This record gives sequence, structure tokens and C-alpha cells, in this order.
Amino acid sequence: GDMLRSMSTNGAHHSPKLDRLTTIIKNHFKHATADTRVIIFTSYRQSVQDIVRALREVPAGADTACKIKVAEFIGQSDAAAGKKRRTGGGDGRTTKGQSQKEQKRTLNDFRAGSLNTLVATSIGEEGLDIPSVDLIFFFDVVDIIRAIQRMGRTGRARDGKVVILATEGKEFTKFTSEQKKYENLMRCLRTPANHFKLEKNCPRIIPAGVTPVCELRMIEASPALKTTKSKITGKAKTKKPPGAKAILNA
Repeated sequence: GDMLRSMSTNGAHHSPKLDRLTTIIKNHFKHATADTRVIIFTSYRQSVQDIVRALREVPAGADTACKIKVAEFIGQSDAAAGKKRRTGGGDGRTTKGQSQKEQKRTLNDFRAGSLNTLVATSIGEEGLDIPSVDLIFFFDVVDIIRAIQRMGRTGRARDGKVVILATEGKEFTKFTSEQKKYENLMRCLRTPANHFKLEKNCPRIIPAGVTPVCELRMIEASPALKTTKSKITGKAKTKKPPGAKAILNA
């Protein structure tokens, strides 16, 4: 009863899942070195804010060898959150997206060590090449393809660890279902000839008689295009340097 009343007042900030996440992250940092990196994935932007707030409240001291330096990493759009507020969904909190500049600054800080923990939505599932990530945390269960993409963020420079948090009931049932799909996929990939039909006579992409050869060439940068303002219209006008037309049309 007390826990339900706390959750209704404080939202996910006092949920059992968030308490469990905080305990696991604290235990990780208790034994981690200063170069550790952690990415926590969640499907909902409101959860990002709850997780960031909870981890920022963890003091550096006896529970952790180094301070948890955490920030959010989310998409640019805030339209979805706005739609939820207009239709009466969500909890009314602002879930504004990050600009591209903010995203870049966050990733640079994460690589440099100014941050050691990212709380990300699906934007972090692809394209992040950060070798030192050694813990991936799933705050909720996702389909097998997204799970593989998330797990691929760790284990690059050294052994990594993946933790998936699932509540009893529907979410755990989904986890076991997705786990079976993963095991079936891995079994098929170990013996592809038994499960996949590969076309032996694929049409040639490159025309017959053409034999490509790799060449290492130095390519010079194109001449800079100078932008000036028109005296008549006041609009920006691009002035091409000599020879630029040939380069641009090449």
C-alpha cells in the first residue's frame, strides 16, 4: 500500500524497477575502474528523466568507487511527447528533445570521460562506436532485433555485460518469447545451409569484361565557395571560384 501510494505521487522515481536498476548500477561502479562506461536503454522518454534523476542522487563514497556521471541521450523531436500531453496521456512533464549540437556534446563528453553513464532511448541503438562500454542495461524488454542492436554497443574493447530488467507477468513472458527467437536465430546461423536458400547464380553487378582494381589516390579539397549578399535583394548569393563549375558538375 505504501509503495503504491509513493508511485502514484512520485511516478517511476520510486518504482521497484528503478530501485533495482539503481542497486545494480551502484554495484557496478563499486567495482569499476575510472574508464568504465555504461549505457542504459529505455523505450520511454519520461523514464529517461526518472533514471537520470535517481542516479544523480547516488553519492560518491562507500557505495561507489567513482562518481556516477550521468546524462540523457534522446532524439531531437518532441512532437510525440506533445501529442501525449494534448490527448491526456503521459504525466504532463516536459520531454523536449535534444538538438544535434547537444547530442554531439553529450557523446563527446561520454567518450572523454566527463560522463560515464548515458540513459538513452532508441536513438542510441545504432551508430554509437564507443569501445569502452562495458555494461548495457535494458530497463524494459524489446524485440529481438532491437535487443541485438543494443547488445552490440558493448564487448568491443573488452568483455562486456548485459542486464535486462523485466517485471513478472506480461513483460517476463515477452522476454522469454524473444529469447526463444534469439536462440532459434543463432541456431540457424550456425548451420545456414540447412535453413537458408542462397542463390548461386546471382547476376553480375559490374558489366562483363570490367575488372575493378583498388587504387590509393590523394584527393584535393574543392575550392571554397564564397557567399556574398546581393546589393539589390539582400539575399545570400554563392560566388563560384574559377573552375568550380567543372568540379561541381563532375
